[in-house]
Amino acid sequence: MEIIKSRQNKKAKYYRSLLQKKYRIKENLFLAEGAVVIREALDFIDPKYVAIEDKKDFGEIINLLEKKNIPYDIYDREVFETLSDTKTPQGIIGYFEVENQTFEPKPGKYLYLDGVKDPGNIGTIIRTAEAFGVDGVLLSSECAELYSPKVVRSTMASIFRTKVYSDINLMDIRNGFKIVCADLKGKSIREKTDWDDTIVVIGSEAQGVSKGILEICDEAVLIPMDKNIDSLNAAVAASLFMYEMTK
Repeated sequence: MEIIKSRQNKKAKYYRSLLQKKYRIKENLFLAEGAVVIREALDFIDPKYVAIEDKKDFGEIINLLEKKNIPYDIYDREVFETLSDTKTPQGIIGYFEVENQTFEPKPGKYLYLDGVKDPGNIGTIIRTAEAFGVDGVLLSSECAELYSPKVVRSTMASIFRTKVYSDINLMDIRNGFKIVCADLKGKSIREKTDWDDTIVVIGSEAQGVSKGILEICDEAVLIPMDKNIDSLNAAVAASLFMYEMTK
């Protein structure tokens, strides 16, 4: 197989463009980096294309790609680095089609992220949601982009197995659910026992749950903390709520 050595190569230019949000949206594609992520993804969904750095040993993955007739190319290191979102590329990038899922409310336990901006937090929350068996993660339109490389990377492949929905307006889907907001003025999470058919709302790192959503909450719940601590990282708070609601 011929190695792609020019940054001006058409494929290199095209896949490099997907580092920008506007082109990911236009092409309905997102990228995921790393051998572990690509290998796990192949058990659930086939990438449209895979870029591999020359002189990297991904024999098992290449065998799977060839068996599934998934196109791939080998790039020299200098060109491959221009395709990667990280300072230390992991040598393999998969490009996947975005599945535009429509949320259809069903009984269950869900997490709603209200304006969470940090991609790492969103990715960690998605991975934790898979670990605890939450029925779905819902993102408001003010959240960071679900398919940004950092969010995808932070999920460690959970994005391929977890039900996640973007641009969700809580007002549109609240009927039939108890809306529980994480808020410092609420009652202790230790007192909360009924989590059936509940949507837990986690607010942004800077502002917390927005005023409009607080006004429609059925219940406000807080995580008891030492008096010297006034807040938790959004992913940490979400993890504690998910543990409580699914135990």
